Amino acid sequence: MTAFIACYDLKETDPKPHGEFLKQAAKRGWSVWISTTDEFKRLPNTTLTGDFSDVNAAGEALKDTRSATQTALGIAVALEKWYVGPIGAGLISSDEKKSK
Repeated sequence: MTAFIACYDLKETDPKPHGEFLKQAAKRGWSVWISTTDEFKRLPNTTLTGDFSDVNAAGEALKDTRSATQTALGIAVALEKWYVGPIGAGLISSDEKKSK
């Protein structure tokens, strides 16, 4: 398994889809938290991380999240733009942290 990061924009709707999108994302292997050496740090809004077999599986999990959100809310949910790629060496700063 490889760690992937996803960044996305959802089209604004009524009701707002983001809360449900995060619930559905968690069911499909995505998280708003990233693991560091000694703790987890929360990622910026509309950014997720997850472990998947390859980039295609990560992309499908993100697209499946959109579909499930749409079904749960009963409205059209559009991913206006998105990026999925493997996580390499990087830096993170976050004002939200939790112990491992």
